[in-house]
Amino acid sequence: MNNSIKTIMRSTFKILFYINRQKTKADGNTAILCRITIDGKNTAITTGEECHPVEWNTKQGLTTNKKTNQRIKEFRDLVEKTYRDILVKDGVVSVELIKNRLQGIATNPTTLLAMSWAELQTVKESVGRSRAEGTYLNLFYSDRNLREFVENKGVQDISIGTITEDLFEEYRFFLKKRGLKASTINSNLCWLSRLMFRAVSKRIIRCNPFENTKYEKEEKKIRFLQKSDVMKLMAMKMNDKEAELARLMFVFSCFTGLAISDMENLENKHIQTTADEQMYIRKERQKTKVEFIVPLHPIAEAIISHCQKEQERSEEYLLVKEKGDHLVFHRDCSRSVMDAKLSIVGKACGICQRLSFHMARHTFGTMSLSAGIPIESIAKMMGHASISSTQVYAQVTDKKISEDMDRLIAKHQEKNKEDDNGKGNYYHRYNGYCQHRQKQKHGGNGMNTEDGIKTKAAIRLDTGRSYFEWGNGMQVIRRGKGEVAMTEGELARFFGVTWRKVNGRLRTITEESVLHPEERDADERKIVTDKEVRGYAPLYPLPTIIALSFLLDSVEAHLFRKHVCSELMHPRSSVIPIIIYDRGVNS
Repeated sequence: MNNSIKTIMRSTFKILFYINRQKTKADGNTAILCRITIDGKNTAITTGEECHPVEWNTKQGLTTNKKTNQRIKEFRDLVEKTYRDILVKDGVVSVELIKNRLQGIATNPTTLLAMSWAELQTVKESVGRSRAEGTYLNLFYSDRNLREFVENKGVQDISIGTITEDLFEEYRFFLKKRGLKASTINSNLCWLSRLMFRAVSKRIIRCNPFENTKYEKEEKKIRFLQKSDVMKLMAMKMNDKEAELARLMFVFSCFTGLAISDMENLENKHIQTTADEQMYIRKERQKTKVEFIVPLHPIAEAIISHCQKEQERSEEYLLVKEKGDHLVFHRDCSRSVMDAKLSIVGKACGICQRLSFHMARHTFGTMSLSAGIPIESIAKMMGHASISSTQVYAQVTDKKISEDMDRLIAKHQEKNKEDDNGKGNYYHRYNGYCQHRQKQKHGGNGMNTEDGIKTKAAIRLDTGRSYFEWGNGMQVIRRGKGEVAMTEGELARFFGVTWRKVNGRLRTITEESVLHPEERDADERKIVTDKEVRGYAPLYPLPTIIALSFLLDSVEAHLFRKHVCSELMHPRSSVIPIIIYDRGVNS
């Protein structure tokens, strides 16, 4: 930079950080603003930072928080750099030009780093409402890596209009050279692609140049402990205070599923008791703000009781009580220190894997699923916003899936036995599925089956159809002469999925399928309420049901597909129809 530029910056360019003590948020904090002055004209822009008014030093323009001060310094450096860039490029600079550049607003083509900064500030403003602080920090590092990449190319910024797919590959190679793991590389590449989508939405460019790019291959494998390793941790007591606390919090998470941030903010008021003296935790997750409810395991109760007794014995207990601090887990060290202590605990217990607090959360999920707890309950206990986050635990090992299948088969077999011995209804067997399994005595209203044994007619419905039940409300519906047909509600119960999912998949089959119209429609069913016809529900025939099963991922759909494939693999020389006689149907 030449001397003339230095002279201009000293004489006309000023930066002042300040706060408005009259405007505070509900939590008592106020925004930190930056006033930029050039030639007597000034403008104010938010830094995205905030602090409590008592923490602000007006003379220094700083707070008592070191991290906040570091980010203020980075913002100052960015303002000065923006000033220099505009002055060198255009020869003229104003407060409006600087503000527009910092906010990502430009009369010239928008640049990559300016877009990144503007997007980052948008995320920061939503922290505490729709975004977690950890999310912002991850994106902050992505923004920083992108800036280092641009500087490494020897340019100040890159016009978005000139970006091609080659930049994506260059950035991927830059990140790989730094030795980052695949998941970290992909998160940085996602940030870059996100900026391009934002540019498309602002009509800066017509399409995303990275739309067809490929990311790094990564193994999505959750890390969890076996019960034997958890037992080792429970038996091992550490002499070091921080290490012992790390051990207790890890075991507590194994039996409650709480994340480390939730354990750090767990208060006694979050622990409640039911009418039957069952203790449970009711709290919002720090990350997603989704409420979770988890019953306390006796081991978790014992850990809470132990921590309370230890706190009462400590000399700082009275001071903590006066401050109104009711945390269950008190720690005097940083999270990074706790992570290091936890690693030491794992080595002391002879555990090969490096322990992390999130591993304890995964351990809770896998142990709960292995114990037969429904996945919907696990999702509620873990505070997952969507059940799809919980379903990862259902894919832990092939052994677990096999055990689930065995339990399901045994359940249906037991159900069939109960029904056969009790009600006298006639049900299908899992491995035979559409075959009669109950041998009946001769006599009554009957029909011949494949094995030549006479059976009674199935239960007759007022709709002129009959059904066989497969347990738990799953029904095989047969009309008139034995054709299989079901309504949407019956299909939802049969495949063990929601009505909404069935409706969406049926719509896909109707609009996009190559099925013949006769294969997509099987008449209608009257909906009668209080002896009045309220409407008609469409019935879907067997071809549609088979097609639907291949669009669903439930266990029931898997079993149905398995049966269909088994039947196709063993063709019969002749087909023996199973006719179910009904009222109004001629024999």
